[in-house]
Amino acid sequence: MYHSITFGDKNTWDDWHLVPTSRPVFNPPSLKKKTLDIQGGDGLIDLSEALTGYPLFNNREGSFEFIVMNDYYPWYEIYSMICDYLHGHRMKAVLEDEPEYYYEGRFTVNSWKSEKAYSKIIIDYSVAPYKKKFAKTLMTINGKSEFDSLEISKDIYGSAPVSPKLSVSVTEGCKLLLKFTNDTLGIAFMKNVTKDTEYISDMVLYGDSVKMGAVVTGENLSFHDSAGYLIYDSSGQLIEPSPSGSIEFECEYGRL
Repeated sequence: MYHSITFGDKNTWDDWHLVPTSRPVFNPPSLKKKTLDIQGGDGLIDLSEALTGYPLFNNREGSFEFIVMNDYYPWYEIYSMICDYLHGHRMKAVLEDEPEYYYEGRFTVNSWKSEKAYSKIIIDYSVAPYKKKFAKTLMTINGKSEFDSLEISKDIYGSAPVSPKLSVSVTEGCKLLLKFTNDTLGIAFMKNVTKDTEYISDMVLYGDSVKMGAVVTGENLSFHDSAGYLIYDSSGQLIEPSPSGSIEFECEYGRL
């Protein structure tokens, strides 16, 4: 194992023959800390989670140092290759030691140091605070005639707060009423969702678990032909659809 990093589609060993001087690890993000100092009172009032109910973080920032192996490329050629591809660009990065996760952000070439036996290159990074899994989670909640809440654990979405992407399917003429509860953040609401719904800003997956449920509602449902006339069966009975609906939600698993 070379403890390599894949930046975009370029691997530090396979493509550039770089060897890290130490095992590559992205630094942890610093906390976005907000405190209020009130004169005449002890200590500070911590407002860091006042708006969200959970901590917020800055980007992970730091650098990686690599030894440039000789006898593969002239130093000026590999230097230009790395700069052309990497310097100032935003992309995903994957550590060989944890291939199931990716980090995303901007990378820059800091410096090149030429020594007698070998050269060194330093690459800086500024990436999002949470690393994400490549595989996205897809789950379906079927609408019923009454609410049947499904509990969804953090094994699905991790420790990163996320608003999932929704894909809604419902019988024409019906409505799908979504019920969402997050006890950790004190969020609870019911909302009619449509086929055009993609994100709901108040819907945040965070904490140990959340609950989601859906119910199909609708009155005087019936099928119509292309001219807008009601459709009857051969015995003259009005054909009525069976109300149904579902919500498919997609989310990424993220963690620090």
